[in-house]
Amino acid sequence: MKTLKIMLIAIFLPVFYGCDELVDELKEVDITATYSDTVRVSVYEKIDEEEPTRVQESGGFDLINNPDVADAIGTPEQIKKVEILNLQYEYKNFSGNVDANMENGFFLLTLSPDDGSFPISDTNIAESDLYGTVFNVPGNFEAVSNIVSQRKIFVYVFQGHASHNPAFFDLEVTLTLRLTVELNLDDL
Repeated sequence: MKTLKIMLIAIFLPVFYGCDELVDELKEVDITATYSDTVRVSVYEKIDEEEPTRVQESGGFDLINNPDVADAIGTPEQIKKVEILNLQYEYKNFSGNVDANMENGFFLLTLSPDDGSFPISDTNIAESDLYGTVFNVPGNFEAVSNIVSQRKIFVYVFQGHASHNPAFFDLEVTLTLRLTVELNLDDL
């Protein structure tokens, strides 16, 4: 009987020890979440057509509003780290002068242009809509990711100059993030 107890302890001790390690691993999980926002941009014809019209639109995302994230956590404080994987935009539903261009544009992703300003491509808006062109915003998003990790919201400002107006279009912004969240194991 004593031998049976020792054998059972020898078999189950590593299992119980492994459970503690497994629980530690399960406390934090990575969730990949995609957010989309669409803003309507209206650029009217100017009297002086030689001078481009300044365009500025803004939007944002509350990280907890994504269903995948909301299902996994209860409060924004459980989001421990945010990594921006991809930021892209697309011009849609264009109407106006087919020669309208967006020039000298950029996305501002933080309050400081030093670490959150990302230039975008000059383009003909009508052609971009016609061909369904999706533009990726290039850059190192590490500083912005750190700010989003603290604030739990993502805010963007799209700026540029439109020429050969009028131009009316939707700007669709899509953001893909990897969120490291701490799970409340008592709720599981």
